Amino acid sequence: DRHCWRNGQIYGTTGPACVNVGTFQAMGRSTAKATLATLFFARPGESPAEHAVAILPMGKAPVESGVTNYGVDGLGQSGVFVVDLGNGTLLRRFLPGDFNLTGMPAPVSDSTQLGRMWSDAACYPVAPGQIASRCFIGDAKGVLWRLDLSSTDPEAWKLGYFFDAYNGANGLSSVQLSMTSSDRAPVVSAPSLARTASGGVQVIYGTGSADDVASLSRRHLVFSLAETQTVQATGALAGVSAKRTWTRQLDDFERFVGPPLVFGGNAYWSSYTVTQSGECKVGAARLYVLGDDVFAHPEPWATRLIEGCALAKDAPA
Repeated sequence: DRHCWRNGQIYGTTGPACVNVGTFQAMGRSTAKATLATLFFARPGESPAEHAVAILPMGKAPVESGVTNYGVDGLGQSGVFVVDLGNGTLLRRFLPGDFNLTGMPAPVSDSTQLGRMWSDAACYPVAPGQIASRCFIGDAKGVLWRLDLSSTDPEAWKLGYFFDAYNGANGLSSVQLSMTSSDRAPVVSAPSLARTASGGVQVIYGTGSADDVASLSRRHLVFSLAETQTVQATGALAGVSAKRTWTRQLDDFERFVGPPLVFGGNAYWSSYTVTQSGECKVGAARLYVLGDDVFAHPEPWATRLIEGCALAKDAPA
């Protein structure tokens, strides 16, 4: 239980004693909700079988100025917990030292520059009861991470870099920010996943939210990414990368509102533009649909912008 403390009281009530403090205390404050999934793995001394797990991204910083840290330990870190729901065992704890940063374009001098995990995990396959093999999680700096859960041995599971919305040749040439830039917007909504016509996985996600500030320099972005797997001659998986298939840079002061909804071969998402004349003024709401071309063809990427009854096509981004 992360809401435990060793001594003292909270609002006059004595709290429960911490159990396995060294195991679970690193969670600290968390922004994301737990994601439930079915995995195929072996418990110690048992054969591989299907088991229900909870995937817990560890998100918010443990201490905030002016916020009393009620009931939550002060050792929160960036990372991910995977817990066996059958017996409460912590199967894996991924902390910054466990992250695979291979392919990350923005230089990281130390782990404190990495963003904390903010979004819920989105796992694939997505249908209830299916055995998940990987999950995607967004962090506070617009970076998307891939959690590989395909092995039957939990010790072989991996958490690695997948895509950076604000840096790299695979992103937008007009948006290249350092990892410490304040113009990076977080991934607040869980990514949406879909199976493509060729059998691959498409990841649709955006940075920012209706409550996150968007400005002339701090831009919210929306991406559609194809998961690309490199296979060795032996058939073993050599590596995984993200191929950008479509993107949109939202307008000045336009805020992404997610998560995207995938239905009938289309991805739907909305936005809200705040007026510059004052916070109490009425802004502009938009609904976007990313057409089925995104799942069937590599080009062109067409997005239809629906405003009221009007339907207009945007130029490919």
